[in-house]
Amino acid sequence: MDHGRLKSQLEEREALLRRRVDRVERDLQNEHSTDWQEQATERENEPVLEALDEKILAELEEIGLALRRLEEGNYGVCVTCEEEIPAARLDALPTTTRCVSCVD
Repeated sequence: MDHGRLKSQLEEREALLRRRVDRVERDLQNEHSTDWQEQATERENEPVLEALDEKILAELEEIGLALRRLEEGNYGVCVTCEEEIPAARLDALPTTTRCVSCVD
């Protein structure tokens, strides 16, 4: 497994998500329109934006933990059984901490 390539991919995804979270948070902080109908639509979108923000922040946390595991040298080791996680699984889910056997 090419840890350098994986680290680059994780860092690129992290940068993309940080830009998205900045955009979502800016949208949440924008003042509402003075038009009542437009304001109603804007307020209806707030829960969607807040949920999106939470999802992005959770993924950012997972990426940070994966990058830390890479630095510490224990990336790709199942936290449950301590066996090596197959490269194909890590390619599909680079932030995973468990092998397929331990997911259930």
